[in-house]
Amino acid sequence: MVTFAMDVRSASLPAALRSASLASASSSRKTTATKMTRMSLMTAQVQDIITTHRVDVREPLLRERLLAEFVGTFFLVLTVGIGVASGSDMAPVAIGLMLAVQIYT
Repeated sequence: MVTFAMDVRSASLPAALRSASLASASSSRKTTATKMTRMSLMTAQVQDIITTHRVDVREPLLRERLLAEFVGTFFLVLTVGIGVASGSDMAPVAIGLMLAVQIYT
């Protein structure tokens, strides 16, 4: 969108240019309102899908939970070990990133 530094309502502009500029501004408001309406409809559809299409998930088995704990602990200890052994100043960042990955996946 191109904006002009000139005031659209000034008397120095011809009437046709003033009305075209005002029509353009009103058209842009309508487009924005249409986009907002579409977004609210999409939000309502997503909320409907989330609330009505839930699937019951079974409780994880003990061996699945133990395997997940083992893998997480292994990678965390590996990251800490490599970070300490390398003596790098970035070791805390690597450990923090490993924890973040484990938490959010």
